[in-house]
Amino acid sequence: MPDRITANLPSSDFAKTEAFYARLGFTMRYRADGNAAGEVT
Repeated sequence: MPDRITANLPSSDFAKTEAFYARLGFTMRYRADGNAAGEVT
């Protein structure tokens, strides 16, 4: 299995955060929008 990294990025504006990382060549594969089990808000 190849090595991989999962970035867990706090953000107050997901659209801006996603756009920033997209310009660097990253793609979003999962997004939790808060209040999921175990999340601290």
